[in-house]
Amino acid sequence: MLNLFRRYCTRAALILVASLMFAAKCGDANLTVSPGHAFFESPVGDSKTVTFTVTNSGTEAAMLGPITQQGLELLEPFSVAGGTCATGGTVAGNGGTCTLVLAFSPLVSGVHNGRFVVTYNWEGSGVDVRGAVGALEANALGLIAPQVFFPEMAVGQRRIETATLTNPSRFAARIEGIAPPYLPHVGFRLVGGTCARGFVLPARGGTCTVLVEYVPLVVGPLDAYSGFTYRWVGPETMDGGFVLFLSHRGFDP
Repeated sequence: MLNLFRRYCTRAALILVASLMFAAKCGDANLTVSPGHAFFESPVGDSKTVTFTVTNSGTEAAMLGPITQQGLELLEPFSVAGGTCATGGTVAGNGGTCTLVLAFSPLVSGVHNGRFVVTYNWEGSGVDVRGAVGALEANALGLIAPQVFFPEMAVGQRRIETATLTNPSRFAARIEGIAPPYLPHVGFRLVGGTCARGFVLPARGGTCTVLVEYVPLVVGPLDAYSGFTYRWVGPETMDGGFVLFLSHRGFDP
């Protein structure tokens, strides 16, 4: 009976030790990206960078996959610009970190959205490669135009407002086309200014003006717009253009 008890205890101890060893091998790596959602804003032709921190909250060191444009699944105009995260490098467990610097370098104005995936694994994981995902949102600044706002006016009253267009980009911009207000029959007209087809706005703050006339023909508020297209001088790429918004508060006689 005593020998049977000893054999039972020995077997139980071996099982316990094996379980503890197995548990020690069952740690994992868990990478997260901070910030999880980043916003970039840059004039066309310039570049803006954001630094992300990759943190490993798991117990095992994470082995990084490719830290490249393709490896991170990055699409232009986003790109890898630096950081301490490296292809094949490791991120220590229990809070280890590395940094990833991404750049936004737009050649066309407007909103750009994207994402990136930092792939990783760990020694003896026996699982497929995992990925830590970050979201990207960016705004590329082309020509900037304020809303043209007309105060309360009586029917038949005439008023001219001036809108100043500004070019914040690294490239000069040449005006290619100007569309008249889409509701000319209700009183809006473009009547002058320095912005004209062929006019070139210098880079880094160049401006031109648009004179807008409004003569209310009906009672009440009214909104309209006029479309502009332009081409960047230097790369000679066509931008999508922009809209000059026109607004009248209306008049209640």
